[in-house]
Amino acid sequence: MGKSLNLVQQIQDVYANDCQLGMVLLDLEGQLVTRPSGNNQWVRMIEEVNPLLHDWMKRMTETGVVDLFPGAKIVLSPVSVLGEIRYFIWAGFLIEEESRTIFYDYLEGNADQCDLWKVRLEDIPSVTNETKKHVVEKLKGLSEALSKILDDEPKQMKQQQRINSVYEISELMSSEQTHTLSRVLQEFMKVDQEIDFVGFAQKTDNGDGVVLHFDGPSDHSPLIGARFSVGEGFLGQVMASGLSGYWKKIARDPRGTIFIKNDIKLRSLVCYPVQNEETLLGVLFAGSCRKDDIDSFTLDTGKIIANLLQVFLLHQSTTHTYHQQLQKLNALMEISQLITRTQDVKKIAFMLVDMSVNIMQVKFSAVTLFDEAQSEEVRIVSRGLTKDQSEKYGKQLLQQFQKWKVDREDFKKMMPMYQTIEGRGSVIECPMYSQKLHGVLSVALDPKSEEQEAFLYSLATIGAIAINQSKQSQNGMRESVTHLHDAMGFWDPQSHAFTQKLRDWVLLFSVHLNLPDSEMKIMEYACLLSPYPVDLIVRTLPQEEPLHQMLRDFAFLKEYKANSDPNQPLLGVGSQILFIVFDYLKGEERIYGHPCIQETLTRDFRSFILKEQIVDQKVSVKEEHSLPVGKLSNRENEVLLLLVQGLNNKQIATHLFISEHTVKNHITNIFQKLDVKDRAGVIAYYYKYKTKN
Repeated sequence: MGKSLNLVQQIQDVYANDCQLGMVLLDLEGQLVTRPSGNNQWVRMIEEVNPLLHDWMKRMTETGVVDLFPGAKIVLSPVSVLGEIRYFIWAGFLIEEESRTIFYDYLEGNADQCDLWKVRLEDIPSVTNETKKHVVEKLKGLSEALSKILDDEPKQMKQQQRINSVYEISELMSSEQTHTLSRVLQEFMKVDQEIDFVGFAQKTDNGDGVVLHFDGPSDHSPLIGARFSVGEGFLGQVMASGLSGYWKKIARDPRGTIFIKNDIKLRSLVCYPVQNEETLLGVLFAGSCRKDDIDSFTLDTGKIIANLLQVFLLHQSTTHTYHQQLQKLNALMEISQLITRTQDVKKIAFMLVDMSVNIMQVKFSAVTLFDEAQSEEVRIVSRGLTKDQSEKYGKQLLQQFQKWKVDREDFKKMMPMYQTIEGRGSVIECPMYSQKLHGVLSVALDPKSEEQEAFLYSLATIGAIAINQSKQSQNGMRESVTHLHDAMGFWDPQSHAFTQKLRDWVLLFSVHLNLPDSEMKIMEYACLLSPYPVDLIVRTLPQEEPLHQMLRDFAFLKEYKANSDPNQPLLGVGSQILFIVFDYLKGEERIYGHPCIQETLTRDFRSFILKEQIVDQKVSVKEEHSLPVGKLSNRENEVLLLLVQGLNNKQIATHLFISEHTVKNHITNIFQKLDVKDRAGVIAYYYKYKTKN
């Protein structure tokens, strides 16, 4: 269970205290996974009844009350991980008053247990049917919360394993071992367990193609030495055209004859040309015999390996460029490690620009970042361009991007291209594509060089993967916060409701102060997680230092005493705003001063409260659900208002009696119509609209 165990233990302790029962998490063998919570003496009796529990756990698929002995009951609740039951929550014991006599009679017939159980029986409170129903519902909620937490860890481990494989491949490429290519193919297979084979083919002197390297399961006949004509089949097609190919659902495709002849039942295949200028050096291919498709991470990794293979093969065949190529390869490895650890998209852009300028020794480099949610704007980071030149070039790329959006499939086919910039000469533009087009890496390259093109294209591909990973990580952060906040709703509904109100007021005041969206997002998370201990948040979300600091400052303000040390720490604006609103809501909507809070912020909040009261008087005659926002439909307005209140997709679906899929479609439409990227953007837009109107 790893890093999640501490969080699971914390939540279990809270539920055990709430239910006033002994509680523990068991694996499918009946072994304790967590430390017993609550009434420990009853939990320790698990060893005595383990065979009975093991039999029940084999049969149970949902939360229920189990008669462990005549008159004595426990509650078992299954916990699923990735759709499979892996654990059970044990809670006990429950005895109804009228059942005590039955249990005493049972014990009289089991003399070896009679004295021991009679002593313990006196400590068990009587329960009613309502109490049992309450406990069952509580444990259902606990199971759902633990499932969400435990689902995340295997996914993160799989992603980390894939990244480690990419690192290993990069390191192999910089080695001088004779079997480097075979090792690279083996590492490529580790990226995705659904990949069954990888290989590399080259042209022979007589113009045919031949498979030189192949790695796959032992039950596959070796493909090494198999020959094919250029233009024939999948491999021949890529070798003839010099273009990448990806094919799905090809179990009966005649172009896979070379695989069928060697007892390889092909279902999906991807091929990458490895070429130098107009000379094809070879074809890298990988495929699956079990799946009809290959995931996007594996496809992107193949692009990196193909480009690295190109550099590697050129290094072998061109000895006079050895030192230069090795330097670039090491640099590529270093930047891939640095970039993939960076969560800030702007920092990734700066790193790409600096690396390309320093390694390539060029006069100009730029990264232009596109954002589909802000289709009329681009962000450009450059070195070697004046402000006017940078703005002009950014507009030029924005116009190209708007044309490219017409046919999104063109993104996947885009290769580096040359443009001419006034005063800067020939510039190579490398698309940064990973699942979608994130931007363009532009570098002054005159004269043109195929070797430098390959390096820059690899650099752009790594940057695109890092940016895509960063955006997914941000989405994962929101999901983690949502899970923790949902869990709070089970054990402390009052705090859950208060944090939603706190979040709404903090965001509304932040919009009033025109704070940046990035700061507002951290403040939103801090509001929702404020009841949790700071140490718990640090362990659960270890990478989110700005959130940690804001919660520490907030905790300091709450615990501050007048006679405290006069040398107070420097507090961030976000934590001060959080405390001002918290103090206002907890103090029956009165505004108090605080020696650690900036007086200007307190004055601004008083002004804001007065303005809000006036606005409320103006709009109080209207129904809030009729608030017109953009061009939203009536149903989209309903979804918007529930979203602003903090409900997740499942809760919105239940409230409106529609499916979660329909809710997701409505939210996507809302994002597009309001021109925002995420839920925080929707909330900010809503409050800005409410304030202005």
